[in-house]
Amino acid sequence: MGVVAGVLVTLLWLSEALERSEYMARDGLVALMIQPADSILVIVEIDSASVDAVGQWPWPRELYAQALSRLQQADVASLMIDIDLSAQSTEQQDQLLAEAMQNFSATAPLHLPAFVQPDSHQGLELMFQQPLERFRQFSDLVAVNMQPTDDGLIRFLDAQIRWGEQTYPAAWNAMAGVYGRSTWVDYSIDPRSFEYVSFIDLINGGIDPARLRGQDILIGATAIELGDILATPIHRALPGVVIQALGIQTLKQGGLARLSQAGEAVLLLVFGFAAVKLFLRLPWRQGILSGIVISVAWPMLVGLAYYQVGLMMFLVAPLLLWWLVFLGMSIARLDVEIFERLLAQVRLRDEQALLDRIVSTANDCILCIDDDGQIVRLNPAAHKLTGFSEADLMGKPIAERLPELNQKLDEVSRAPFDTVLKDAAGQAIPVEVTISEVVMSDYHLYTIVVRDLSERVQRERELRYLATHDTLTGLINRNEFFRRVNREIPEHVCVSLLVLNLDYFKEVNDTYGHAVGDRVLREVGARLRSTLANGQIVARAGGDTFAVWLPGVAFEQGGRACGVRLLAALKAPVVITHDDDTVSIQISATVGICELDQSRVKPHFQTGVESTLVGLNEAEGLLRTATNAMMAAKKAEEAIGYFTEEDSREAVRRLELVPAIRTGIRRNEFRLAYQPKLALSDGTVIGAEVLLRWPQAQRSGVPVGTFIEVAENSRQIAPLTIWVMEKILEREDYWASCGLPPHLAVNLSARLVQDAGFIQRLCALLRSSSGYCQFEFEVTETAFMSNPQRALELVDQLADAGAGISIDDYGTGYSSLAYLRDLKAGVLKIDQSFVTNISQFPENQVIVKSTIRMAHDLGMKVVAEGIETEADQRFLCQVHCDFGQGYYFARPMPAEAFHEWVRDHQLWIPNR
Repeated sequence: MGVVAGVLVTLLWLSEALERSEYMARDGLVALMIQPADSILVIVEIDSASVDAVGQWPWPRELYAQALSRLQQADVASLMIDIDLSAQSTEQQDQLLAEAMQNFSATAPLHLPAFVQPDSHQGLELMFQQPLERFRQFSDLVAVNMQPTDDGLIRFLDAQIRWGEQTYPAAWNAMAGVYGRSTWVDYSIDPRSFEYVSFIDLINGGIDPARLRGQDILIGATAIELGDILATPIHRALPGVVIQALGIQTLKQGGLARLSQAGEAVLLLVFGFAAVKLFLRLPWRQGILSGIVISVAWPMLVGLAYYQVGLMMFLVAPLLLWWLVFLGMSIARLDVEIFERLLAQVRLRDEQALLDRIVSTANDCILCIDDDGQIVRLNPAAHKLTGFSEADLMGKPIAERLPELNQKLDEVSRAPFDTVLKDAAGQAIPVEVTISEVVMSDYHLYTIVVRDLSERVQRERELRYLATHDTLTGLINRNEFFRRVNREIPEHVCVSLLVLNLDYFKEVNDTYGHAVGDRVLREVGARLRSTLANGQIVARAGGDTFAVWLPGVAFEQGGRACGVRLLAALKAPVVITHDDDTVSIQISATVGICELDQSRVKPHFQTGVESTLVGLNEAEGLLRTATNAMMAAKKAEEAIGYFTEEDSREAVRRLELVPAIRTGIRRNEFRLAYQPKLALSDGTVIGAEVLLRWPQAQRSGVPVGTFIEVAENSRQIAPLTIWVMEKILEREDYWASCGLPPHLAVNLSARLVQDAGFIQRLCALLRSSSGYCQFEFEVTETAFMSNPQRALELVDQLADAGAGISIDDYGTGYSSLAYLRDLKAGVLKIDQSFVTNISQFPENQVIVKSTIRMAHDLGMKVVAEGIETEADQRFLCQVHCDFGQGYYFARPMPAEAFHEWVRDHQLWIPNR
């Protein structure tokens, strides 16, 4: 046991767990030894009287200059100013102090403080503070940082600090003339040993210079309001300048050291060995007496070492070791059997107390049941759960409260199971029951833990509702809609699914706010639900879209009529009070309907479409198909759209074109065609419009416009346009060698005019041209509608790269004169709908005349497309149209045919 005590104390000592106890014991001992010291230190206090007399803080630096002058006149030995001089004051004040420092440093050493401090309240980074350069040149920098020990008190002073590559001696070392030696502060030195002089008295001449002559001077703050008060042992708190003085005096007296860790370890070993040897020979009464003697003698020895040789020895650990060895060896001498019985009784009592505490504070209801199924013990949670008092439950059969336990408990599963508990009101509470058996010495006991599941069951209900319903409208959500529809589809031969989308709902949100929009959606959901018959389901499919399931209903036999009823239910305006005003909102919607007739699935849904409607998720395919019908109805401005067989075939064709276009670009399946463009004044061929053809697509019956639209919608129009430009540039040398007209017009999709990345690639291709071909990009008016400013900027980049800009299909879209003014376009192209057979339409003649006149006034050339008759050409020449193209001159043709046509046309012109 003595060895165990020694090991325990050693571990406590090594872990520094006894450090604070050592501090407290040593402080008590040092407090008895406080006495005055013979010191030549004088502290010039920046005390409360000085602060009140000056009336401000920080002080003007001329006050420190006056103090330096007074101290210089008094012929002091050295001076340390513990004031932060790192910030600039006024030029005059800094100059006065610098001159005073220069004069003083010529007669005595001057020390100024340097210190490290956090850069903010959070203290994430450290910063080094030192006096201004103009002050440093007349002084020695000394460190004034004091680090508290683990108990938060200033006990130990470092000899120096290091910042960067520079080392700064501590102020106390510099003033004591002892460098490189750290020290513990000797608090047995009475702080009243130093002479204290008020700063205001010094500068006012109230101090006899003889008192200061030959003294070491410290100037620092002692006023409490200045905040330079630090926690210390014995004295509780002292100004920082006083602690510096104590450190200086400690070093001047030889310093204060602490026994090394190795020395302390040897000392502990000696103490432990001596204690074990002694207590093995002495009876316990004499052991107590020896411990008392050691407890008195050891502090006296520690105090003597402190006072005579400046050595701090540990006080608590040896005495603790001594007494623990005594206690351990005394316990070892006790009768082992008695001790074990005592220990067992204590442990049993503690375990019982712990068990009682756990049971009484448990949130779960805990019941003890005997072999007869009677309740013999319960915890307070049973009353809370059942509503019965302890007296009402004691001795009652458990089956009255848990009906499922109407059999012998040893036959019931030991695994947790869910059941119901009957409370005092007769209500069934969902609970989880766990039964365990306890075998006692002469009887069996069963413990039943009953956990209330009411909150969990309620949360599960709420989660199921949230998982299957839309919280805004109370309708089922899309996933639940899919589940129900997929479940009911096999039960019916013919079914229909409707998608209803509100018109202009975004405008409602933008005008009145989302709160009003939400109320509109709730009202729409309520109206739709009240309109449907039994068995028909309505769900919110997302945003302002609702889905309706009509089992057993075909489109013509009730589907269309249901759509009409739903739209009629929405005709009445929704009246909402908004911002103290009554708002009446008129609702309109568009309906898309898809029918699934399982008796004729194959003829109704062709290959490709069948997989979207009939399969693992038939509901999703129906919803998607009905949505397509709704979108088609919106485009056609119809109230109800129906997904027809032709729609399915068209959808298949478009889906098949998406990968085919990508493959066609990779395999170079596309071909370029050139339609000549002529000057109408003399018939000269000035160039051609470059058009794209896809022979494979044409053989399959897909129009050029269709695959261009698919390319735009599948984001393949950019690589397709780049392919066109690359092919033109590949033949540029051939074009030049044949002397073909260099002006080439290329159509630019409206989507690409908003794509900055594409425009950059196109500009790079233009820069790679040899310069023979003169490119003109035809841009439709719709390209500027979504983001006009962005489109104008990107088109301007093309113009700056050397390309011409032509406004294509002018007059068919949103014709804005602002675009004509701001766009760097040189050509206006009149759509063929105004040109073809123009002699037969006087209205078109007026439009074309005015357009040509306007374009010429703006400095633009005019191209008329769609010239198909000589009468068309004659009229356009009369109104001074610049250029023209159309079937009257030539159809689009390959490059070789275009070459031959140009050659033949040039031969034909002189003979016209």
